[in-house]
Amino acid sequence: MVDKVDYFNVLEIETVIEKTEVVKKSKFITYICKISNKDELEVFLKNNKSDNASHNCYAYKYGFKNAVYGYHNDKEPSGTSGEPLLNIINSKNLTNIAILVVRYFGGVKLGTGNLKRAYCSNAISILTNIVIKKAKLFYKLVIKFNIQDSKQIINCINKINETKDLKLKYDDKKVISTIFIKTKELLKEILFKIEILYEKFDYF
Repeated sequence: MVDKVDYFNVLEIETVIEKTEVVKKSKFITYICKISNKDELEVFLKNNKSDNASHNCYAYKYGFKNAVYGYHNDKEPSGTSGEPLLNIINSKNLTNIAILVVRYFGGVKLGTGNLKRAYCSNAISILTNIVIKKAKLFYKLVIKFNIQDSKQIINCINKINETKDLKLKYDDKKVISTIFIKTKELLKEILFKIEILYEKFDYF
């Protein structure tokens, strides 16, 4: 059975985005990064957490239908740091993302409401302005066909392929291409002329 969610939002950027805000003498440095697994999460945290900071709070989510997610408050009051960061991720239907907020305490207590806003404001600002794309459910197919059938097949593919950039690899008298389509029924007019070498139904 197909998951009811037909798309997730993912970051376009491949670098870490950083933004700093000072609230009542406390410095909050927010780092946001695209990740796709536990190892990438651990590298991101290792590279950006600070042993000299008062708190290193974060939230993350990666994967699609069976996403892995979590948060860490690092001794901040419950509901003020890690949880609201994860709520931001979920409210925007994001995945493959990690948000880390490094706090240097300035000596003035903020109270739970102000503390929550301080932990979230940079993340909200970044995610409002960053480029985000939709990862949708598609069939990813690698197909092979005879070069003499290229015109008919490529014309068909150009109508149904979900990506604009069609890449073709020529091997002797054969052509190999990777395409993304919503349903395999779209191939019915050329199905007898192609060989499917690989297929996967997932979010891309």
